[in-house]
Amino acid sequence: MASQSWRKCLQGRRLMYNIVTVGVLTWTMVLVMYKPIDKQISQGGDNFRPSVALDASLTFQNPVNYSYEYNRRQVNPNRWINRKNCLPNFYTARRVRSIKGEETIWPPDSYYSNGSVVYLHHHKAAGSSVRMCITEMKPNISLKTVSHESYLDIFESIKQNNSFIFKVYVGGYTFGVCDHIVERPCSYFTVLRDPYERVLSAYKYCTLFPRDHICWGKSAKNMTLKEWVRFHKSFFFYQLLFKPEFCLPEKMSSVSKNAGKYLPCWYVQQLLIDSESNEDAKHVILDYVIENLEEWFAVIGVTEEFELSLRLLENVYNLPFKRCNKLNLKGNLTNSKSQGKDEVMKIKNELMLDVEINRILYYDLELYQRVCKNFHKQKQLFLASERPSDRKSVV
Repeated sequence: MASQSWRKCLQGRRLMYNIVTVGVLTWTMVLVMYKPIDKQISQGGDNFRPSVALDASLTFQNPVNYSYEYNRRQVNPNRWINRKNCLPNFYTARRVRSIKGEETIWPPDSYYSNGSVVYLHHHKAAGSSVRMCITEMKPNISLKTVSHESYLDIFESIKQNNSFIFKVYVGGYTFGVCDHIVERPCSYFTVLRDPYERVLSAYKYCTLFPRDHICWGKSAKNMTLKEWVRFHKSFFFYQLLFKPEFCLPEKMSSVSKNAGKYLPCWYVQQLLIDSESNEDAKHVILDYVIENLEEWFAVIGVTEEFELSLRLLENVYNLPFKRCNKLNLKGNLTNSKSQGKDEVMKIKNELMLDVEINRILYYDLELYQRVCKNFHKQKQLFLASERPSDRKSVV
């Protein structure tokens, strides 16, 4: 009897132990799964990594995303962007080298001033102003415009003949020119604008001038601003991924045929990139781009400090960029006169509060945020090195 009672007691304890163990494991799994799911639901889904908004009062946290960490190991950004032969940021990325026992800054100043200069025109971010500036400040400078119609021929001519290289290349399809210039130093510069203001300006511009190639593909007149943002996306991010082979005639005609109408190269490129990479893969590419901005661009200006940006450029390239202030270019940085500042700010605030808009502009917002940090470093280093007699008051 005692033996049977002991066996029943032991079985009861084992049963209770199993019940408790299963219960603990179940609740552990629930708690582990609940936290990321809760974050994903509250912040827009597992593919949504919204920007830390430029307005400090609008701050988002990135959700837990296990597939993103997996993609960091699987995605090769060099497939999309692999720049070479370009000089690093003049102010923040040059190194001190020991040459013949003497320490010197490398690359030297002469590489920037004597080499080829490539301006990546970011549309509706003072682009026309800068192009006009270069033409006006030095009319006899050898300059080549790389347009949506000429980029294939220009890239091919550079590959075939490095003995004749232009001093300046300008246009929206220039990122990659330095890859093929091997006989002389080459550097890029660009000017960026607040992504919310830029997309609003592009929308207004394309309702007035639909024949410009950045307006092709869809009619801005027949779209709301939000629909236009969905169409144009993070424009600068895709500009950085440009490759001439994206828009070879056979690819252009194939994609355009499927769409039932002619599509511009920049839009075909967006479609091809989106078809071959998911959101997580593009996040990996974005991280790679952000890490290399200072290695690819000798200078990056911002429209918010346009005058200072011109002074930075003049210091790097030894070209009279400051003369551009006399060309009354500030009008090109604003929206149409019919749209006042108050109205622009109202629309901008609406865009900033829109979750979908922030998701679509995420890549450009992240890039712009990093560029603003880099611009501040450029500014401080420039002002510290500038002669007091040359220095102007900069807020």
